[in-house]
Amino acid sequence: MALGYIRDKLDLKYLLLFVLSSVNEPLGMDDVIEAALTDGAIAYFDASDAFYELVESGHILQKGDDGGNALYVISERGRGIINSSEKRLPQSVRRDAQKAALTASAKRKRDSLISTETVPREDGTFTTRLGMRDDDGDIIRMELMVVSRSQGQLIESNFRANAESIYGAVLNAILKDYDGDME
Repeated sequence: MALGYIRDKLDLKYLLLFVLSSVNEPLGMDDVIEAALTDGAIAYFDASDAFYELVESGHILQKGDDGGNALYVISERGRGIINSSEKRLPQSVRRDAQKAALTASAKRKRDSLISTETVPREDGTFTTRLGMRDDDGDIIRMELMVVSRSQGQLIESNFRANAESIYGAVLNAILKDYDGDME
């Protein structure tokens, strides 16, 4: 741990707490560690050990899960450490870690608003269901008949990665003036 600004395990723990304090939503352990890895001197396994030590000491709390992956928040005890040692990390490290944490939080929120599934039908084909919603309800919901589970999974993957663009393309196709094109 000697290439970046993080010099010891205490610095690493502080950085992990700082990452969690930068967002208002729970994050997965990998999201927190990935944000901390922006320093360049941190090894994943060192960060993982430090993270679990913070959980054991009550500085980080588990707050539910997201499809089998635990989500975590900073505790009041952890916030106290951050507030009392605000300048422990260089501004550049704090800025990069905060940016990475906010990006992870936005991605988690976006992913939670998109749903996909492929289910078998009685005739041997499959139905792939795709949906995107916001806080007020559905934006788009579609069901497609597909010939195989792998085709459905490919559609699911593409939709998850490009839901906003696909929604825009569907709107453009529906709003297109097809009568003008028939001439």
